[in-house]
Amino acid sequence: QAVAAGEYFSTGDLVEMGPDRTVKVLGRRNGGVKLATGEWLIPAMLEEAIMSSPALSDLFDNALVEARSGSDAILALLCPHPDAPPQDLARALDALAAAKEGPSGPGHHGP
Repeated sequence: QAVAAGEYFSTGDLVEMGPDRTVKVLGRRNGGVKLATGEWLIPAMLEEAIMSSPALSDLFDNALVEARSGSDAILALLCPHPDAPPQDLARALDALAAAKEGPSGPGHHGP
């Protein structure tokens, strides 16, 4: 469908319009952000994955994930259960760090 000059489709994308009319995608209304790698991340989905993992939900009360469009960093704030054993928390965090680095080094995201 054609769009008249000055009109836009409502896609849910959050954009910044440059002075030369170029469009920079900043994120999505659904909370998704486009990382520097070009991958899309929806923090709420990652929070849900963390909290639905039996190994992690037994240790943590809550998870908050933040990322900014164009960044290559993801911040995860995990709030431990008050009675979670410190050694179990340390093992869980070590396992998360190892999973992020993967077999190909830091930032590896594939099998």
